[in-house]
Amino acid sequence: MLYIKNIFLLIVLSPIFLIELTIYKISKKNCSNISYQYMIRLFAITGGYSNTLINNFLKEEKNIDFDDVKPFSDNLDIDRSIKELNLNGYNINENFLEDEKIENILNRLKNLNGRYSGDTVKDNDLYKFDFIKNKISTRFTYESNDLLEIPELQKLLLSDDILKTAKLYLKSLPIIDIVAAWWTFPTEKSDNYSAQFWHFDMDRPKWLKVFIYLNDIDLDNGPHCFISKSHLNNGINYNIRKYGYSRIQNNLIEKYYSNNDIKYITGKKGSLLLEDTRGLHKGLRVKKNSRILLQFQYSTSLFGGESEKLLFPKNQTELFKKMRAKNPLMFQAFK
Repeated sequence: MLYIKNIFLLIVLSPIFLIELTIYKISKKNCSNISYQYMIRLFAITGGYSNTLINNFLKEEKNIDFDDVKPFSDNLDIDRSIKELNLNGYNINENFLEDEKIENILNRLKNLNGRYSGDTVKDNDLYKFDFIKNKISTRFTYESNDLLEIPELQKLLLSDDILKTAKLYLKSLPIIDIVAAWWTFPTEKSDNYSAQFWHFDMDRPKWLKVFIYLNDIDLDNGPHCFISKSHLNNGINYNIRKYGYSRIQNNLIEKYYSNNDIKYITGKKGSLLLEDTRGLHKGLRVKKNSRILLQFQYSTSLFGGESEKLLFPKNQTELFKKMRAKNPLMFQAFK
């Protein structure tokens, strides 16, 4: 019955979706929530083949001008990363970020405000990081625009090795879409708000997420979990997809995937995790200590879910200025 309902809605709403898809292609004006939900329903029905078609229509073919860009690390094997991303949906690179650079970033974060969040947290005000308040929340998230003022993050976001990997995997100009950093704290049970239940992402037609561990991540302090190959077309069983964009209980996952499919991605601080989060994933709850990481997202277009525009940093590195001037389409998410 649910399948028939989805097909009916897809037929009825298809003119709106096609018109808004064309408008975005011409003017970069994002779609309505109706078309965004339509894209998700299409994914549920087609298993991802619709994303391929939408992405091929919208993606930016322009190359990146790399003249001013330098690698951030010598420890990102781009060829291996692309191979593993295509095959399994994720790739982990150890020792990507040196201890000194991590300390510089952590010291910068100490001066920034953020928001506490979790299933039991109602307060949305900004605060300085406070270990006492941590005990009643699940997560502390920094403001994206504050993060962009950090010179080390600007260089990291626009590093040669990450951009080349994103471009090769996406087969498109990588558009900077998300810049985030957050702490996760111990809890007695998994937290829905903090994405500690299985789910897939679907804000855009195609994207790549980059996670950088700023402290050691083991099985006790919230490793990332990913179901290998679930990023592929029909990689998520229809009996899971049919529930749409929602959190998924463990018993449903266990019905369609084996323990060998589920990967617990631990790593030392400085590790870089590349992932196509169209695949099924979650953050395991923290049992002790804490976890802090950076996250960037590079997308092939901004068509889909509405998000708040990023602000251009007030204090831009020379690299940021040059990349902005030479590759303006990469900065569509900024104003």
